[in-house]
Amino acid sequence: MIKLIASDMDGTLLDDNKKIHERNINAIKKAIEKGILFVPATGRTNSTVPEDIFKNFDVRYTLSSNGAAVYDRVENKFIYKNCMSNDIVIGLMDYLKEYDIITEVYAGGEGYFQENILDKLDSFEIPPAFKEMYTKLKRPVQDIHEIIKENPNNVEKINIPWLKDNVRPVLMENLKRDWGDKIYITSSLDTNIELCAKTANKGDGLKNLCRIIGIKPEEVIVFGDNFNDAEMLEFAGTAVAMENGAEGIKELANFITISNNDGGVGFGIEKFCF
Repeated sequence: MIKLIASDMDGTLLDDNKKIHERNINAIKKAIEKGILFVPATGRTNSTVPEDIFKNFDVRYTLSSNGAAVYDRVENKFIYKNCMSNDIVIGLMDYLKEYDIITEVYAGGEGYFQENILDKLDSFEIPPAFKEMYTKLKRPVQDIHEIIKENPNNVEKINIPWLKDNVRPVLMENLKRDWGDKIYITSSLDTNIELCAKTANKGDGLKNLCRIIGIKPEEVIVFGDNFNDAEMLEFAGTAVAMENGAEGIKELANFITISNNDGGVGFGIEKFCF
């Protein structure tokens, strides 16, 4: 019997216009009425989980920053954290200076970026709608290292978005070579790289949430579309990949549902929860 639904957001629950399909809304509401918990599981920070999620659904727990943080909205506190040490974060930031990239620091449920990056956003191929969302959801700061100092050992994730085609494969290879034994390296898009503590991932975050609230893996269904969903899919008793998902993710699934633009999460819930 399914007791918990965990779903990735971008490319999974949300369609390509960042909206929630009506089929998803109806199915999740019905599941919640049956007493099933719904948990958003995202690479975003806790503060940038889409507001439509909370408008439409009764959500107590959120899993953010690729599982590095689990938040209880009733108790208004993080109930699980798996963050990088300051030594690792400072070392990474120094390492990444060599590249023409944008770096974001996720700490304390918020996302920060160096404000001088705003001047060079136009040099990155960012669609206008995403640029607007980016500047709205993330906080510009004068010195990103001050954020690291103010959040000792509390950095959940470093995100490197909007990577150019000629930069991403080289940077990914170099990070795996030089940092792969120290950090978790993943991605949620073919234009980004995401860095977390070595043992932090959505599977670890979900496992610890389930431990805290007393739910077994076989009582969990998970929906995902990309590589930062892999460990979460491996943890759950029922793993559902999106039709639009990466091929390597589909291989981990018990079932492949229809696409995120067609209400694939709702379709999967209808199949396995009712």
